[in-house]
Amino acid sequence: MLGHLWLAGSLWTAGRRPEQITRTAGIGLGLALFAAGVGAVIALGRVQYFQVFPDQIFADRYLLWPCLFWGGLLLFGLAQAQGSVGIRRRLALTIPLLLAVLVWPSQLAWMGLGQSMEHWVARSEPAARLGIFDPLVLPDNDAARREQVETAIALMREREVIYFRRPLPDAVPQFAVGPETVDLKATAWVDDGSGRREALRLEGWSRRSLRREAYLVVLDGDGGVRGLVMPTHASPGEPRWRGVLGWRRGLDGYLRFDPSLTGPLDIVLLGEDGPIRVGGLDLSVLPAD
Repeated sequence: MLGHLWLAGSLWTAGRRPEQITRTAGIGLGLALFAAGVGAVIALGRVQYFQVFPDQIFADRYLLWPCLFWGGLLLFGLAQAQGSVGIRRRLALTIPLLLAVLVWPSQLAWMGLGQSMEHWVARSEPAARLGIFDPLVLPDNDAARREQVETAIALMREREVIYFRRPLPDAVPQFAVGPETVDLKATAWVDDGSGRREALRLEGWSRRSLRREAYLVVLDGDGGVRGLVMPTHASPGEPRWRGVLGWRRGLDGYLRFDPSLTGPLDIVLLGEDGPIRVGGLDLSVLPAD
């Protein structure tokens, strides 16, 4: 209700003095109107759905529209404050800053959700590319069964889209040796659905930030690629605020397991300055069942 009153007041102000509306203020008001219109369409089109599932009103897929609505109103207010003087100008500049402080707990909670989603994406790529079906990241439920997921992955592999646009060599026979900047360890087993151990889930941390195009491969003694690891903005257990800073230092991936493998296996960085060894994976201590 407060937002609708604010929007109505902003429209009244814009209609009363249209010559004083700057381009920035117009953009803000337009964003707020657009978000309000989309919200109305969603509400009217899903009345019966929300009656059956009322908690879905707070589903994260709808969060874009209230954020866009309030962001547009704040942009309009700040733009209007540029031409104001005295206490009105000070209030217009202070309220957004105060609001940012008040909503910090909510921001922190959603940062946690964002990190969990990024870890899911970072794990799903190596799982799909290595042919490892991990129920942690690939669904096998009423929404999508395993056979359907594997069919979709096969189509993506064939057409080289999504995950498969990034080149993944079968082997890296030669590489430079750099400083050891990566700590990687096996954290859990992944079976093949029949109880046979198929792969190891890997997690770790890089002591330097990795570029967006960078990724890591785990090599056996012959240089064959046995594992794939992707960088994320923060690793599990790290403070949530790390994800805001843009550092890509967390690591998530998989190793296709073979009892004949002996460590430490070479961890090689690709996608930046050529293949460079940045660490080793110790297999002397494996996760418990």
